[in-house]
Amino acid sequence: MTTDDIKAVTSCVETLISKEALLPNWPEQLGNPFDLLLLHKLRRFHEKISSDQCLQKIVAKRAPHLLEPVTESPHVQLLFLDHCISLLVLLKALLDEASTRCASTSAQGVPPLPPSSLGVLQQKTVQGLLQFVVALGIYPNLLPGVGVPLGKRTEQDALPCVASPVPSRRHRGLVVSVRTLLACAENAALRNLIYHRHLVDLLAALLQLCYAPVRKIPGFDNGGEHDSDMSNHPSISSQLDLSLKKFRDQQQVEDQALIAEMLSDRKLFLADLQFLLENAYQPLVVREVLLILSRSSLQRNEVGSNPERAPRWLKSVCGQLLTQCLLRKEGLSRVLCGVFDACSVDSSGNIVSEKDWEKYDAFATIVARIPGSGKISPEGYYEKLAPQVAELLSGSSTDKVTFRVACGITGAMLEARPCLTSRLLLRKLFQPLLNCMLQDGPLLDQTEVIATENEIGSCVELVHKIVCNIDPGHILLDALVPIFPILFEIAVFTENTISYLRSLSEETLSVVYHSQPADCATSLLHWCLFGTEGKPSFGKVRPDVCIALGSSGGVQALRRSSLMGDEEWAARTDQMGLVIAAIFEQGASKDSAVTFFLSLLKKLTAAVAKLSSDERGDANISPTLQSELNSQELRQNLVLLHLVGNLAQDISERLLENAPSLLQFVVETLNRVIILKAGQEATVVSETTFFCLTLLGLLIPNEELRTERHRKLLQECVPILGTLGASHSSVEMRNLAQQLQVAIATQGVAGLPADKRGQRPQCSSGSSSVNSSTDARANLALGEKYAAGYGIQTTTAKVSRQERASPTLANQAPQSTTIVEEEARQRAPGGPGSSAFEQVWRELHDGMVPIRGHAFIGLRRLLEEGDAETLGHADEVLEACQAGIQEEDSYVYLSAIHALAALVERDLDGRLPWLAEQVALEHLSVEARLNLGEVFLRVCKQLGDIAPKYRDLLVNCFLGAAKHSDPVVRSSAVSNLGELCGKLGYSFGTIMQEILACLRGLIRDPVNHVGRASVLALSCILKGMGPKLFQVMPHEVRDLYRDLKHIYQTTSDDVIRLQAQQAIDELSASTREFLKAQPQLEKQIKILDLPGQ
Repeated sequence: MTTDDIKAVTSCVETLISKEALLPNWPEQLGNPFDLLLLHKLRRFHEKISSDQCLQKIVAKRAPHLLEPVTESPHVQLLFLDHCISLLVLLKALLDEASTRCASTSAQGVPPLPPSSLGVLQQKTVQGLLQFVVALGIYPNLLPGVGVPLGKRTEQDALPCVASPVPSRRHRGLVVSVRTLLACAENAALRNLIYHRHLVDLLAALLQLCYAPVRKIPGFDNGGEHDSDMSNHPSISSQLDLSLKKFRDQQQVEDQALIAEMLSDRKLFLADLQFLLENAYQPLVVREVLLILSRSSLQRNEVGSNPERAPRWLKSVCGQLLTQCLLRKEGLSRVLCGVFDACSVDSSGNIVSEKDWEKYDAFATIVARIPGSGKISPEGYYEKLAPQVAELLSGSSTDKVTFRVACGITGAMLEARPCLTSRLLLRKLFQPLLNCMLQDGPLLDQTEVIATENEIGSCVELVHKIVCNIDPGHILLDALVPIFPILFEIAVFTENTISYLRSLSEETLSVVYHSQPADCATSLLHWCLFGTEGKPSFGKVRPDVCIALGSSGGVQALRRSSLMGDEEWAARTDQMGLVIAAIFEQGASKDSAVTFFLSLLKKLTAAVAKLSSDERGDANISPTLQSELNSQELRQNLVLLHLVGNLAQDISERLLENAPSLLQFVVETLNRVIILKAGQEATVVSETTFFCLTLLGLLIPNEELRTERHRKLLQECVPILGTLGASHSSVEMRNLAQQLQVAIATQGVAGLPADKRGQRPQCSSGSSSVNSSTDARANLALGEKYAAGYGIQTTTAKVSRQERASPTLANQAPQSTTIVEEEARQRAPGGPGSSAFEQVWRELHDGMVPIRGHAFIGLRRLLEEGDAETLGHADEVLEACQAGIQEEDSYVYLSAIHALAALVERDLDGRLPWLAEQVALEHLSVEARLNLGEVFLRVCKQLGDIAPKYRDLLVNCFLGAAKHSDPVVRSSAVSNLGELCGKLGYSFGTIMQEILACLRGLIRDPVNHVGRASVLALSCILKGMGPKLFQVMPHEVRDLYRDLKHIYQTTSDDVIRLQAQQAIDELSASTREFLKAQPQLEKQIKILDLPGQ
């Protein structure tokens, strides 16, 4: 039976390759120890055959030369190799014969293994036989630097094999070994063993046989083009028999005949190599080719080793093979798999971390490089590579490592060929977004739907995934600049919607914006907002495109049928402000918002100069066109003012912390001040001028402004100060401007006002926000290439310079010592005097924080005493208290809270409803809302028995605040609600259900502070009511006790558990007091009959 024959042959092979150690003290006169060991193995092998009659029949039928006795020979290693090859061929023939037989199904219905399969131990035996063939027949005959020795890939010691000194024997030994492995690979059972362990050996030998330099023979066909069709050359089996015959021939071969034989073999091996490359598993082929190339690097890591570098011809051939694998269908993904396998294990066998991206970045650079063979053009190479990269980027099943490598390949392609990469790769990826932009070439079809919801959603998700998986300075971020405007439009439209694209587009815009230089990023936002200051790399959104919501939470691009109306424009303006705030909020740099704000101030200065100029345009413009221009200019100015107003509140703290940015703010403000003409804004202009000059006096001695660039910025203030010092109407303002001008000219040595000398404002160190990139021209040219590759129409860089209008004196300031003191006097409700109220009122407007806090304390005392003058100016006092509770200093706002509570107590019917309305305002900050709640609580504590009169007003106010989105406000409202209910007593009963339902719901709030406040409120209610609890809400006591007990047993918060225990204790105390109450003794007199009846 064939199965028994296979077992017999494998047992015989095991005898031949069994492990036997070399004797440590082997006498040298007996010969080479390794040769003697092989000779001993051969003799044991023959003894095994002679003792088994069945085995003798098998060998005599298929390999009779193995029955010949073994004699001592100088070529023991070649003889042992001959036995190994013969046994492999014999085993392959037996397996082929067994595969033709069909196995019958067992009784249990489970088919047995096919007869041609090998068991685990048999596979191990055959693997050892293959290792002997490779060790004796391939590696001794390879050229230096070719292949990866077995000792570098296994933990076992390398066999001490010696190459034959005869060239013909080396060549024929290599040929017969390769053809044996190729013939055995035709069998499925042996193919897996060969490809799994020895594909690198087989490839190294084939590359040497096919491409190693060989001396040419005149008149002989030295190769030419090889044929990849296996049917055009003799079969491997016939060639193997011929190779075995030549291998066993011990005669010497002349050089001329050997060269002719090598060239003849090369023609056949070229076809074998091509067939192997096309039919083997491609990632495995790539991995083995990379291992062949990395032999020198593997040896370089060893201490004391002299690495043999791979020959040039081998590097060239391996590069061609990798390029050939790369350009096949799905070649890039297969090459990636092979590269990951090759990079996953280092020379010592340890697993390399997944975060080691350097190898993958180097691989990306190599893939993007155009092959230097000249057989393929750059455009042809990218045409085949770009679709594969696009498939990896847009594929849903792509893992993180592969996606990042694909991004690295894209970045390397952009560095090498930016225009070609944009046209062949990125344009295909971003086509839905590019359809919404003006493009070169023929017009698009006049369809209603320009880009569907699915297309735009997939494209935005891809862009977001790209920016999340690359480094901040990646070149791919520069390639996203041309599509920044359409992403901005999507973010603006989805700002007030529940679309999932809102957060994706905002994060993408923030990353792209902060990756650009400051001047380029600012120009990019100005281009999106106003359509000005554009650069050639910026794309433009088509005017006939509008964004609309889709049916699945995304957006779609439709053709606009009508112009944008005023309501739509106003809503879009608000949404643009929110998008701008989101871009700066998500950015890592805090100075970017300040930079953009200063650019808006410059634009505002230019707009003011244009409006103040007498020339209003060309007289040849038609009235209709002039009206359109004025309308467009008006909209842009309104957007500008809206953005300045929004950003002024957000960046005020950052502006004060950055001295260079604050100096730019002062310069732009002074430029705008001297442009304004005299009119109704004279007082505001005077205040602004004084404020800017005061800031400038504080900034001049600042050490951060000692650099050359900042000194130039200070020099810009000199002509402005000269104008103010020469023509301002106020003497003090002129003197101050002249002193500052002298101080700037002398770098703070002289001229600085006396009260400003030696002062150093506490400004944190920060880089200037007007950094200009040194490679601006290179970035500009690169952006033009990206945009050209996308095919979108770009704007022409137009540098327009607006001449500033001649400064005019528009400030008619009052003739007084200081403007601040005069304004403080004018704010006082009463005239100058020395009454208590007037003194307190002046202290309220003092610049010192302790004085203002003490003034509120004095104001509270006046209100509690019922001062007639103070009550006569109740409205002014109310405004002052409103401003006081919004102060940041605790001494000021706490004193203002007491004063406002005293004012409300004086007029409960009039002030308490107003206070409730103020708490409900949406624009209030959290701090102000908490302070008003504290005022409410203090008023409630003073109500006493009249608290039920204002019950509904107070309860509604606190219940409304309990639904606020901020957890701090909810906590405060719940605490105040508990205090109020404790004061209400019996009148609490009618609203009991609403309040308890609110508290029970807030106990389960995800924020711990709200839950703690809710339990504390229940405790306050129980403590405030005492025994009256069983009269006010007798039916709720049991449920309340169960809720508190459940909270105590289930909560994981120690504070809530403690508060629940306190509430339970209060309930227990009220219960005991109620049960132990003495009955009230009373007499009742009842009149049954009235007199006279």
